[in-house]
Amino acid sequence: MAKDPHKPEYWKTTSEKVFHTTPWAEFVERKFVRQDGENGTYTFLRTPGAIGVVPIDKDNNVILHKQYRYLFESWDWEIFGGGMNKGEEHEAAARRELQEETGVTDPELEFVGEYEPANALVDETNYLYVWKNAEIDESFAGDPLEPVSDYLRVPLEEVPVWLASQQTRDGFSITGLLFAYGYLTKA
Repeated sequence: MAKDPHKPEYWKTTSEKVFHTTPWAEFVERKFVRQDGENGTYTFLRTPGAIGVVPIDKDNNVILHKQYRYLFESWDWEIFGGGMNKGEEHEAAARRELQEETGVTDPELEFVGEYEPANALVDETNYLYVWKNAEIDESFAGDPLEPVSDYLRVPLEEVPVWLASQQTRDGFSITGLLFAYGYLTKA
């Protein structure tokens, strides 16, 4: 009988070395032996995880903010969220991120799902929430290192068409919006 490729012993880790650490992630190199006896090396990024929150206002609109991303030197429409701290529970991270980005301290959150964003390159799980009855003070000054230039409201029923128009290129936001749309419409 063939080995189940989904079981951990499919590849056996023989060593692991963290070769660079930042406040947000570790760069890791693992040595392993495959099931056929061949040795290999796998290099990847490991993070504590990330959370995303899709705000839905009382009129059933999704609220997005336009945020600057240095890596691509561009502005993009995004959901709210960010990285988790090591050992932090995902709901606590969602509440912390919302307080940092909106000033809100007691949002009505519902967990909608989790996923692995790039499971061949990054050891990370992203957790997604909807924030029902969201009210955002657009004058709130958040972190100056994460500038926000504008806010956009998209009716929930128009989210699939809006996404298809490619008005955002952020994969985290695309996934979060699809999860939220499916959860809220039971699609």
